[in-house]
Amino acid sequence: MAYPFAKAPTFAELRDRLVKEFNCKHIKLTANVRDPKGTEQEIYYFERTVNKVVIRAVGPDLKDEERVAYSVIRSLCVKLKIDPAEFGLVLG
Repeated sequence: MAYPFAKAPTFAELRDRLVKEFNCKHIKLTANVRDPKGTEQEIYYFERTVNKVVIRAVGPDLKDEERVAYSVIRSLCVKLKIDPAEFGLVLG
């Protein structure tokens, strides 16, 4: 089954592909952020070098087993300069 009807990948699957196939790093900020209720939250982002320029994209706040929406995958691809077709995101 193909996009948009295929099952979306889990966050663990997406992260592994970004790291292994596209030389991304998954990095945790050294400081946490705190929401208005006082709950601390860890922040992770992806980093990739393209044409000697380091680019970054904030990672989704998902657990490893949660599915990643195709719109989130497409957004990460655009920010990290990865062709969305690499993830099967082609409607044509």
